[in-house]
Amino acid sequence: MFVPERGMKSTGGPGIIAFELAGTEERANQIMDSWGDSGRRAARTSLKLDFGYAASYGVLTALLLDRIRQRHDDSALVAVIAGAAAFADVVEGVSLLAVLKGTDVGVNARRARRAASTKFGFLAAALGYMAWSLLRSESVDASVSHPQG
Repeated sequence: MFVPERGMKSTGGPGIIAFELAGTEERANQIMDSWGDSGRRAARTSLKLDFGYAASYGVLTALLLDRIRQRHDDSALVAVIAGAAAFADVVEGVSLLAVLKGTDVGVNARRARRAASTKFGFLAAALGYMAWSLLRSESVDASVSHPQG
C-alpha cells in the first residue's frame, strides 16, 4: 500500500484518502489531473490491493470483536460491525475504480465518499467497542480485587 501511495504523492497530487473523500466530479477530476497517468496507475493498484486488505481486516476484526463480545456476553451483532466496514470498503473501491475509468464520475465520487465515511465510522465504532470493553474489564477486575464491605 505504501508504494502506490508514494506513486500518487510523487506526482504532486494527494494520496488515496483524499481521492476516497473527493465526493464531487470536480474534485475527483482535479485529483486525477494532478496525478497524471502514473498517479492514476498507482491509485488503481492501491484500490485493487485494498480489496485484499478489506477482506483480511474484515475477518480479523470480526474475530476479535466476537472474542471480546463473548467475554462480556454481548450481542453477536457486535461482530457485524467489521463486516459492514469491509463491505463499505468494497463499495468505495468499486466506485473509485469507476471514477478512474471515467464512468459516471460525479455519481461514483459521491458514492465513494459515502462508503468511505461509512467505513471509517464502522471502524471507529469497532475501536470504541474494544476500548469500552477494556474499561469494563478493568472495572470488573478492580471490584473483584477490592470488594466493598
